[in-house]
Amino acid sequence: MSYVFRIKNHYTNLTENEKNIANYILTNSAEVKKLTSSNLSEDLNVSQSSIIKFCKKIGYNGYTEFKNSLIASNRDENQNFIHNEISITDSPEQIVEKIAYESKTAIDSTISINDIEILNKSVNLIEKANRVFIFGLGASNLVAYDFAHKLLKLNKTTLCDVSSHFQLVNSTMMTENDLAFVISFSGETKEVILISEEAKKRNTKIISLTKLAPNTISSLADVNLYSAVQEGMFRSSAISSRIAQLTVIDILFLMYSLNDTDTNLKYIKDATKIIKKISK
Repeated sequence: MSYVFRIKNHYTNLTENEKNIANYILTNSAEVKKLTSSNLSEDLNVSQSSIIKFCKKIGYNGYTEFKNSLIASNRDENQNFIHNEISITDSPEQIVEKIAYESKTAIDSTISINDIEILNKSVNLIEKANRVFIFGLGASNLVAYDFAHKLLKLNKTTLCDVSSHFQLVNSTMMTENDLAFVISFSGETKEVILISEEAKKRNTKIISLTKLAPNTISSLADVNLYSAVQEGMFRSSAISSRIAQLTVIDILFLMYSLNDTDTNLKYIKDATKIIKKISK
């Protein structure tokens, strides 16, 4: 995982002092590669311990590991260009290139941070649950509905709604035999936090799908899944996060399907067959 991704993914959780360190590194990466932690602290007029603390906060064991990641990165001028957010001055060609690159990066990064054992554990929880309640608002609700649609095709009792009020009401109907699958990129969506707290109160298992940085919703969940996205320090759209979330959903769907291939294939064929009747 690149140092750029780590910095941007943790950016909102950094202190002002740590943000200054992050900004300096992002804009002066070539120079920072040559510096010791002592040199960097002098350039930024901060303590050496602040540099070490920053490195650990974004997921490294210390400055040495961070610097090795920095040196190993192959960010050429084109990659620097690609990592910029889309602006009103971009040409159609630039927009196409940026979106394609960011989408691919989101998928690759998301796959790299979700351990296969955690994915297997998630599938097992889905399989054992009497009902799967799927929650998410805004762009995350589109992902929630996609997952609900996929699970329904496999004859899994699934509940999902657009209304935040209905979602809150649904959360009061969960039992210890159900599963709450909560989706929130920030991990701080107020309604989804309330839903997660309700699930906890009812001893309902929770699977969360959030960003990698520490957040309230992932701290409440029994199993944490992550979408790895570089959407800039001020997230203005859900393009990459939606693609990253859908990647996780597709992985879970296919893994679940393969647990009982013959039966699930029959369910999918039956669902497809009846839908085709209205398209003739």
